Amino acid sequence: MTSRHAVRTPRPIALAVAGTGLAGVLALTGGGADFLAQVAAKTIIVVGGASDPTGKDQWARIGRDYSGPPPVFVQYPAVFGVGFPGLALSSDFQHTYAQSNDIGAAATVDAITAAKADPDEEVVLYTISQGSDVVSLAVLRYGQDNPRPSDGSAKLTVIEQGSPSYIRSGVWNVIPAGIPGLHNGPVRNNGASGATVVSVCVKGDY
Repeated sequence: MTSRHAVRTPRPIALAVAGTGLAGVLALTGGGADFLAQVAAKTIIVVGGASDPTGKDQWARIGRDYSGPPPVFVQYPAVFGVGFPGLALSSDFQHTYAQSNDIGAAATVDAITAAKADPDEEVVLYTISQGSDVVSLAVLRYGQDNPRPSDGSAKLTVIEQGSPSYIRSGVWNVIPAGIPGLHNGPVRNNGASGATVVSVCVKGDY
């Protein structure tokens, strides 16, 4: 996996941001804008953040100028909650954050696997906020059965926005471990899948 973390200076290409505690407008520039422009001829998979279980709310905000094939939307509970299985303090009273992420990761692996039935297909995952943790877990799991190709080109790109695991400043760098039902600590991709990850964060975004 190659990974780039960047705080970018705003330019005219604006994408609205929404997720766990996120609101405002993000200007993607350079690599981020380039990736968005390039996905028209690729499979794009969208994983929404908290309170966006279908990803369609987020796509409505950022996909207005997209003219490629319809994206694949991953569905998962998309809730933030603590507790235990069967006793969750969350918006649906069923799923904790960790459970929600686990369900989403399994669905995301299925979506990647289906898209990569043709190994030459270039797949781009777009995700925000809680969905970044979901996709991080999914890429780890996908890499277990689909290791980095020998030529190093996995043709799998992740664009994550407002990730809780953002380097140094993401919330999982400061929230203590051991809270039941929460994901504990940043998700670190071991590079097994060969995915390229572009992480974009707005200045001041926690």
